[in-house]
Amino acid sequence: MALKRLVVVGGGIIGTAIAVEAVDRGHRVVQLERDEVPRAASVRNFGLIWVCGRAGGRELELALSGRGRWIELARRAPAIGLRPIGALVVARTPAELDVLAAAHERDDAQERRFALLTPDETDRLAPQLSGLVGALHSPLDAAVEPAAALGALRDLASESGRYRFLPGRTVVHVDGAAVDHHGERHEADLVVVCSGGSPELVPASVVEDARLSRLRLQMMETRPLASPPPTAVANGDALRYYPAFELPERERLPLPDPIVTRLNLQLLIVPRPDGRLTIGDTHVDDPAAEVGSDEEADEYLLRRTRELLPAASISVRRRWTGSYVRRRDGRDVVVIEPTRSGALLVTAAGGMGLTAAPAIAAEALDKAEL
Repeated sequence: MALKRLVVVGGGIIGTAIAVEAVDRGHRVVQLERDEVPRAASVRNFGLIWVCGRAGGRELELALSGRGRWIELARRAPAIGLRPIGALVVARTPAELDVLAAAHERDDAQERRFALLTPDETDRLAPQLSGLVGALHSPLDAAVEPAAALGALRDLASESGRYRFLPGRTVVHVDGAAVDHHGERHEADLVVVCSGGSPELVPASVVEDARLSRLRLQMMETRPLASPPPTAVANGDALRYYPAFELPERERLPLPDPIVTRLNLQLLIVPRPDGRLTIGDTHVDDPAAEVGSDEEADEYLLRRTRELLPAASISVRRRWTGSYVRRRDGRDVVVIEPTRSGALLVTAAGGMGLTAAPAIAAEALDKAEL
């Protein structure tokens, strides 16, 4: 295959994964990022390679492929910080346990390696947790350190000698090349736009055709705990959100707290290597990208966390908000579509970006025949 020149617009996880995949295939890459350091959704997240809650079919296939590729990338670049921690979706009521039992009987449960745990089995795996009637163990989930992963991937691409990362470059025009705000043209055989939920270079018609919109999230990080849970943890509210639990038993769950409905809220906890916890989050339409947290949401998330971890001293170190893209029809979680400018739009919806970025990168370059 002849060497090609790619310009990747966007320094987030999908753009960076595409850069690595392209140089691995022998191409040259210039990656442009508008901030001096990427600071959007790719670093404001759980760092979770989340297999557990994915819809069956294509979404699960991408998640599993992404996980396998992440393991290989982490072998080459240990600074990515990959940890195969697994996840527990916990039940505090019989109705929640019924949903988990139904998920354990899914046709693809073996592919997911689901195990339905009794209270005693849950206690042996995660003795920090309390008040449970059972749990679903998802051992394939893993975590990376989001900010560190981006730098590690850029370093990996740089080893090829065919990669340049140019931060502080806002691309203002695409016409077969990418033109940045300094007026510099970056010539390319292909421009790939990976600017997440607000792709400025993509015509509105493409965004509309892809049925993209933005969701608002808010998250917290605690101070280190002496004994954090060893796995990621999702509570019963997650059953209402993730498509893997879209089962008849879910319809029999009691009505949730009003704030869960208002903000499409769930509790997800991911332990960090030093004992900190990342806690979140909300999933509500955010066309205006409002600034600031909803205090009621934070209070709810902390209350639920303390119920699950009653012996822990939970103290918040910092809070943040962000947004990410989703498909309004809830389907086709990966968008790989040409734009009128000749660029290729690549983005992922529903939090699939970090989970499946390496797999998405391979698929995008395959479609571009590179």
